[in-house]
Amino acid sequence: MTNAFLMAFLAIVLVPVLARHLLRIDAVFPLAFMQMLLGIALNISGGTEWLARHGIALGAGGVGDSLRPFGWLGLMIVVALTAAAHRGGPTGSASLRRLAAISVTGFGTTCAIGAGAGYALLQSFPSIQGDRATPLTFCLGMGLTLAVTALPVLISILENLRIESTPLGRLAIGCAVLDDVWLWLMMAVVMASMAGSVSRIATTIVLFVCYAAAMLAWAPARLERLYRSHAWLRYGDGLLFSMAILLASQIVANAIGVHAIVGAFLAGAALPADALRSWREPIMRWTQVVLLPFFFVLSGAAVHIDIANPLVWLITAVVTLCAMLGKFSAVSIAARAVGMPWQQAFGLGAMLQCKGLMELVAINILLQAQIIGPPLFQALTMLALTSTFLTAPLLRLIFGRSEGASVRAAPGAPTAPESS
Repeated sequence: MTNAFLMAFLAIVLVPVLARHLLRIDAVFPLAFMQMLLGIALNISGGTEWLARHGIALGAGGVGDSLRPFGWLGLMIVVALTAAAHRGGPTGSASLRRLAAISVTGFGTTCAIGAGAGYALLQSFPSIQGDRATPLTFCLGMGLTLAVTALPVLISILENLRIESTPLGRLAIGCAVLDDVWLWLMMAVVMASMAGSVSRIATTIVLFVCYAAAMLAWAPARLERLYRSHAWLRYGDGLLFSMAILLASQIVANAIGVHAIVGAFLAGAALPADALRSWREPIMRWTQVVLLPFFFVLSGAAVHIDIANPLVWLITAVVTLCAMLGKFSAVSIAARAVGMPWQQAFGLGAMLQCKGLMELVAINILLQAQIIGPPLFQALTMLALTSTFLTAPLLRLIFGRSEGASVRAAPGAPTAPESS
């Protein structure tokens, strides 16, 4: 293990954490954003070239190749743990219908708006499409990136505002969980559509549907019985067994032809709610601090944001307007339609327009699959930053300075499912 490797490891892990706290923006931006910004700053400032001259090459052929797998491993763990943590569903059919109506309307409407905006932009700016994409896969990918809702980051924002345990906060988290399901299922379809021939695409989709059905409908009850009947699965060895399920699911997803992250999500959704309960927080924190930085710093370092290019700013304005206004409006109208007062409906819309970590994950996958091009990636990165930064101010504008008390006191908020 060379000094260059150790120095790169230390800088990637430590610098974003220190910057976030020294600049006192830890309550506004999640750690993943600081990691991405560090990579972007290194690229814009010429820091990547300086590091390469001193034996720390973050690009291909350097220490970046050794560090990148750690980032992907961390990403898979976070996705699986997030799915496992929020596997619990609504307690009644009325609650389920309300939750599904808001989530499907918000996600579906914004996805359609994004696909339409992608098609319109593609006619004038072909460079925003990746080299391997067709117009259809590009538009689908564009729609998904605009429909994404944050999950871990949204929970963190709601906790900072002390409204995560209110009925509205729990409803927002429930909708975000469902949005996560739609995201990864649709992402699998997009990746499957890159398979080549029509017969191969059809085979990939059929295999994925069968596997997803098995993991979401058949596996949970059987894994629940397995964990309850073997005491050793509830202790240290159970963690290794759960991680083995996670890795096996990723292998199956890769073999089918969809992204490994979809397999990680399905594994997390299939695991019993208490399988990793005592391990979840320390593993999540360790992963976010030690493993995920490699994914986001190296991803940011690989893309140059051309701030002097008016095309980037034009696309940023279009995607930001479509994503934030589209999701806010669709969710607010759907929430009002199921009986919520306008203030609560607007608050829910403000929460669910937040992009957060999931947006960064989605756009990195689409960029690496060459479905979207660098100019669009740059614009979507700025969308993720903008929507996340504006979430808390929007909630304060809607509910006033004491938003926690306002949310708790507001009448008519429907009961949402408890998160597990």
